[in-house]
Formats: sequence, C-alpha cells, structure tokens
Amino acid sequence: MGWKLCLTHATLGILSYIFLIMAGIGGGVFIYVENYTRIKELPKLHKIAQRIRITFNLSYLIIGFLLLTVTLVLGFRQAKEIWKETILNTKTISSSLIWLYYLSLFIINGWLRLKKNKKTLHIFSLLSVIGIPLLLLNFLIGNIILVGRHNFF
Repeated sequence: MGWKLCLTHATLGILSYIFLIMAGIGGGVFIYVENYTRIKELPKLHKIAQRIRITFNLSYLIIGFLLLTVTLVLGFRQAKEIWKETILNTKTISSSLIWLYYLSLFIINGWLRLKKNKKTLHIFSLLSVIGIPLLLLNFLIGNIILVGRHNFF
C-alpha cells in the first residue's frame, strides 16, 4: 500500500505542477495579447479570443489546484502511515504555502469580480504568471537541493 500511495502522490504532484504552469503560461499569453496586439480593433474576434483564454486559464488553475490539494492530503496521509509521524519539512511547508497562494488567487479573483473591476483579468493573469517561478522554486528547493524524503537525486 505504501509504494502505491507514494507513486500516486508523486504523479498527482507532477500533474498539478504541469496544470498550474500551463495556467501561468495562459495568463502570460492573455497579458501579451491584450497589451501588444491589435486584436482589440476586431471586437467580435477579441471577445471570442478573450473567452477562450479565460476558460482555459481558469480550467487549468482549477484542475491544478484540485490536484495539488489531493497531493497534499495524500502526502500528509502517507507520512502518517509510512513514517508514523506528521512530517513538517521544507517541502511540505512550501507546498502548503503554494496551495495557500493559489487559494488566495481564487479569493482575489472572486472579490475583484464582485467589485466589477475592469482589470480583474489582468490581475488574475499576472498572479497566475507569478505562480510559475514560485512552483519552480518550490520544486527545485524541495526536491533537488535539500536532502530529505522528497529528494530525487
């Protein structure tokens, strides 16, 4: 049971990072298209393109966030089962902070939409782009640099 849980935990963790990075890339594309192209001169095409980008960006964020949530739950469960203790190391703490970052991103997005802020999409996209270096830093520090249960090398 232990190795299956470990494999599931690692696979879901990698998938969550992939979806969250794709959402960040989508946010970057949104910012680029909105600021540096002439798509606004074609209102119908602009509206369609904007809806597609928003749908994909939000979908990737939701999927990535849910996968990260399951990954964290499995990781804490695995630590309790295998090592008979709750492991609070750098990786679990930093991953929990990443989870809180994305949770706050959803809260900020909802609050800005309630306020009917015109820059909501730009702020949301920018925050999803900022998530990319946070994820990569978390991965590098927690999995490669620091020695511990999450060290691959």
